[in-house]
Amino acid sequence: MDITCRPLTASELSIVLNAIYPEYVTVRYDDPMQGAVTKIMYSNNNPASFLIIQEDGTEMWTDITFPLIEQ
Repeated sequence: MDITCRPLTASELSIVLNAIYPEYVTVRYDDPMQGAVTKIMYSNNNPASFLIIQEDGTEMWTDITFPLIEQ
């Protein structure tokens, strides 16, 4: 499963990265063929690129994509 995020603030990005940081994570999602499923997955890549600091000082990050690979 490939995940692509909208541009995120630094605090939002921290939440996402910490959620997938453990070696294996439990992922629950709706599959169009199977309905609600739960699988154990891991990610081996966590890229993000710094985008901009907004006028209010908020850091924005983009290009946040990563795979979730079934165990």
